[in-house]
Amino acid sequence: MGVLFWISYGVLWIALACTITAILFLYRYLGQRELNSREGRSRQGPSYGQPIPLAKLIDLRGSQLTLGPAPRPRLVYFASIACKNCTEALPTLSRFASQQTDVIETVLVCWGSMRQSQAFTAECASAVRVVADPAWELGTKLRVSSTPFAVVIDPRGVVRAKGSPTTRDEFEALIEHVTTPAQPIVFKPTTNGDVAVAVEGD
Repeated sequence: MGVLFWISYGVLWIALACTITAILFLYRYLGQRELNSREGRSRQGPSYGQPIPLAKLIDLRGSQLTLGPAPRPRLVYFASIACKNCTEALPTLSRFASQQTDVIETVLVCWGSMRQSQAFTAECASAVRVVADPAWELGTKLRVSSTPFAVVIDPRGVVRAKGSPTTRDEFEALIEHVTTPAQPIVFKPTTNGDVAVAVEGD
């Protein structure tokens, strides 16, 4: 076989590898786009108006925590140590939790090992209870497939709102419905036209 044959053979395999890479990249892009769309967010997480599945957890301080009925409403925020938006949202979440301690309890579920979660949340206020979820067991149980993602549950343990807040206004919009009667779901767009928060509202 001549040199030209082996050159064309090699070029063919390179082209095939590039095609496969492009297909995988496109598949990932479309998947992320679907997850972050209004419909994708509405399908994520536990169902509106339903009790959140009970879960017994231990936070990084060694204190027990049970998701379910509680004296106060809860904001459960799911984040990943590899998520840039999560990292940028942490200071806002921390300040928000400190200022809302009389209104709502904030729980941060961190996708990472205990050591990674401790480093990731080192600057968080004490008002934020951090739970490490290295295998994403709780995230999977609650059907959370992308981060950041938040679920608000009322004192009965019923899911009242969910979305992907990263700014103070979005956090406030998410919890303001926690004590209102259950109503049809509406989606509140952000300034750039994307949907960050889906709640039970008017």
